Amino acid sequence: MIREAACPRCGEPMVLSENKPEGEFRFVERHRETPPVARDIVYGRCDACSLLVVDVAAMERTQQQSRDDILDAIDRARRARAIFDRGHGDSHAAMTELARAFHALRRIEPPGIEPWAPDALWGWLQQAAASRHELACAHFVLSVWDSRGPAGTFDAMAALAGWDRAHRAAFIEWAREPWWP
Repeated sequence: MIREAACPRCGEPMVLSENKPEGEFRFVERHRETPPVARDIVYGRCDACSLLVVDVAAMERTQQQSRDDILDAIDRARRARAIFDRGHGDSHAAMTELARAFHALRRIEPPGIEPWAPDALWGWLQQAAASRHELACAHFVLSVWDSRGPAGTFDAMAALAGWDRAHRAAFIEWAREPWWP
């Protein structure tokens, strides 16, 4: 059994219970897709936030996965910069690695990422049935490739507002020391 857990909103220790706590909560976070078996669920209650967390163990697994995704995104963005910085480095390889920093692009594998072919990626972008977050990732890497091109209309504020923490980490790592081929 989990002995302690921090509230995902405020970081304060939560009160844990195997029984669903009574009372009203302003916020409820569920971390199971299928109906849980009552005996293997641990509930977390944060009185400071009025938050009820259903399945604390799943919440912790999700947070660990998120941390791993963030570290991977930062590492890939740094590798892209290192490839580019190697004295007139291979711009195409650097762009492929930068695109791989965004897990959405790794998952859907649009054309033009490997090998790097910006025209193919732009063509996919024009007709893609993808989420706006996936499209924002593609717009970003294309705007790094050619900021004056058609993808140069990348809206960083809209992307940052919608991206998950791993996507934001990849972008921030690039923006910390931006480079353009």
